[in-house]
Amino acid sequence: MKKVYLCILLAIIAGKAFSQNRPVARWQKTPHGSYRCFTDEIDAWRKGPGNSINTRASFENWMKSQVHQLSNQPQANRMTPLIWNIPVIFHIIHNGEAAGTGTNIAAAQVNAQLQQLNNDFRKIMGTSGYNNHPFGADVQIQFCAATVDVNNNALAEAGIERINRNAKGWTAPPFLDTYIESSVKPNSYWDPTKYLNIWVCKLTRAGERF
Repeated sequence: MKKVYLCILLAIIAGKAFSQNRPVARWQKTPHGSYRCFTDEIDAWRKGPGNSINTRASFENWMKSQVHQLSNQPQANRMTPLIWNIPVIFHIIHNGEAAGTGTNIAAAQVNAQLQQLNNDFRKIMGTSGYNNHPFGADVQIQFCAATVDVNNNALAEAGIERINRNAKGWTAPPFLDTYIESSVKPNSYWDPTKYLNIWVCKLTRAGERF
């Protein structure tokens, strides 16, 4: 499979975001009454002092260059449908609870979020990802649960790595943003050229818990 270089900004997904507990009240609701994604806030934090991330303008410029390259390809090549499959690994950080309880969330919750990603990116009719907006499109990117680990061993649960934070010697959650970036991610990520890494844990920022 050809390497796909994507700049997909996915915020660290808090364990409570998958649970039935509501997010904190400061999150804004959409006109439909649901809570919106926290991606913009995490993006702003990552661009703050002491952090390094490409600006949105640079990302837009990169996207324009990719579109320009595609537009210069022969028409026959551009008309050939191509679906990019991206293996996803969810790193579930827990306190030692049994799978499906507490911070060690169930596989069903993970799979539901994976399906929602595909609903949105593929604009699947009959789902919340479908829309009639003139800019809405099937971007032909599909997310699939990883089936093997970095050593090519079959995973017990597709797309899931369950990590007991006690075994890692990590502090008890909720984690600060800085702790996620300095300790959790560097010691748990899988090769980003082969997997989309998503972390599931409780986190806090400036005294607020998410």
